[in-house]
Amino acid sequence: MAIWKRPDLPAGPLRDLNETLHGLRERSGLSSRQIADAMRQQHGTAPAHTTIHQLFTQPKLPPADLVLRVAEALVAAQPGSAAPQDNVLDNVDRLWQQAAAQQRPQSLGEPPVEQSVIEQAGRRQSWRLVLAAGVVVVSIGAVAVRVATADDPGDPVTSSPSPTVSSTLLPSRSQPSGTSAGPQSGAPADALTVLDELAYKCTDSPLGPGQYRYFEHRLEGGSQGYDHVFEMWIPPDQNAEWMLRTHQDPNDPGPPEEKRAPAAGFIELGSSDGPWGYPTPQFYAELPRDPRALYDQLLIDHIGQPDLGTVAFRLRWIALLPPPADLRAALLRGLRYHPGVRVSDFARTVQGQPAVSLSVPLPDGDSRLNLLVDPDDCHILSSQTQTAGGGIILDQSVELAIVDAMGQRPGPN
Repeated sequence: MAIWKRPDLPAGPLRDLNETLHGLRERSGLSSRQIADAMRQQHGTAPAHTTIHQLFTQPKLPPADLVLRVAEALVAAQPGSAAPQDNVLDNVDRLWQQAAAQQRPQSLGEPPVEQSVIEQAGRRQSWRLVLAAGVVVVSIGAVAVRVATADDPGDPVTSSPSPTVSSTLLPSRSQPSGTSAGPQSGAPADALTVLDELAYKCTDSPLGPGQYRYFEHRLEGGSQGYDHVFEMWIPPDQNAEWMLRTHQDPNDPGPPEEKRAPAAGFIELGSSDGPWGYPTPQFYAELPRDPRALYDQLLIDHIGQPDLGTVAFRLRWIALLPPPADLRAALLRGLRYHPGVRVSDFARTVQGQPAVSLSVPLPDGDSRLNLLVDPDDCHILSSQTQTAGGGIILDQSVELAIVDAMGQRPGPN
């Protein structure tokens, strides 16, 4: 068995968590591919073996559900383990919580990270709920392949270019009346694979003392240039003061308009689509993290009827304020219920940045809404309106960064 390089981490709960996971893997004797196979057998789906390998070798906190499912696979594979599985997973759960508490300041609407994950209903789930949650069951016509990496030589694994999907999808929920967007008519199998793999990668970089999350949104209408630009500075404590800087017309030499308010209180509320039209941090905090429940909310329009066109409009609105990592992951997993979703992991933004494209039809039936997300952390990069001929008639591009002061832009200032 290959010995994987440990990341250079300072003393603390993240290093303790990493050491614990390395110890579990070394006692199990599993390679990253074998871990993925075990996860797939247990849950019906698994991230790529490279994602699992990075969990052990990268100096950052991985998503909780990925950590817990990997730990479960490792514990189950250990021959004659003296420690009960529950005790080991409780310890992994505790270490993850401590590492998260150290790295992530508490944000608006989120319970303290020190709470047991099970107590954070609708947000993070406990390892018991995470591991018990149903996910897409994929049955694969197997083809043996062998691929090696530098420090994980690999082993024969099974894969297929065209998996088929069983009838079991995620935690069961009743389908909204009048819609056909249920499990049997959801996304095709290849889309399911990409969506689930990407959801495992959803992370937010922690902010240091005095830092802000910088968010720039540009709306471009075809060949008319940038029609509207706004910038936002988001504090670590989302109850603290935010700042909004709006450029109605970047070609206008006049000064931009600036607004400041606690908890993004400057966001104008009220639209024909309710809070979706002007999402706020409070609204994001109240949305369900169960993928099916979230998809139901995307699907049901403002008069209470299921409407696939509503999904496209709400995906466009969600680009107006960066959603947190757990909400992005639930959104990706929820889109598997959409019968018209198309997924491409070889897309690019208009600026040329690599992206994964999630595309759903708009109400006219010809044009589509493309949501482009970062393949590394699933942040939203852009939303586009695309014609039947493939032309982009509207582009909302997004830039995210961490800056050291309110009003500061990323890069040279």
